[in-house]
Amino acid sequence: IGLELLHSANQTYASLDQKEPETLHQFRVSLQRLMVLFKFYGPRAKIPRAKSLVKQIRAISKSTNSNRDFDVHIKLLEERARPLKRSDNDMRIQGFNIFLEELKAQERVSLTDVTIPYKVRSFPKLSKKIAKSLATSKTARESIEELAHDILVYEMGQFQAAMAKVGSIEDVKKAHRARLIVKNIRYLSEPIIKKNQSYRATLKTLITLQKTMGKLHDLQLLE
Repeated sequence: IGLELLHSANQTYASLDQKEPETLHQFRVSLQRLMVLFKFYGPRAKIPRAKSLVKQIRAISKSTNSNRDFDVHIKLLEERARPLKRSDNDMRIQGFNIFLEELKAQERVSLTDVTIPYKVRSFPKLSKKIAKSLATSKTARESIEELAHDILVYEMGQFQAAMAKVGSIEDVKKAHRARLIVKNIRYLSEPIIKKNQSYRATLKTLITLQKTMGKLHDLQLLE
């Protein structure tokens, strides 16, 4: 599983020079999946240097946050602009267009610089460390299902507790915390669901929940 995720991250990193927002998004998702793997399965599966690798992966992912934010805000504004018709206030339409063009201009500059930061440039070196760590890890006694069971039960409890603290749309940080837990649950579940298609409906539910909470978070940031 780790080597498959690493291969995906290497492929998307190699394509970052294309300066495409979707490529950057896929690179970030690959990093996040690797981070979840090492964070939750690392200690139980006895993967060497798992804690250190999580920190290094997180640092690279965080260095691309501003680039991803531009893409998210542009898409949200484009969605808001679609319902506007010519009968609407022309000043309102012009305002949307000016704001969109400014964001797109900043995004182009941001994407041009995406491979410049040292933390992103350091990924090939980190990739070799990850591969070595996976190659030297000991075989876990438990199956992936056994490893995941206790972790998923605990994370579901954490999600329920986090959601219970969200009282309104104003609870941005609390809702964000719940969203991150859902993301962890999804990435933890995917390797198991690939082996057992009977859980496919569960995965669809997790994806829908994650997207819904993600869209809420993006709107909160935009405001």
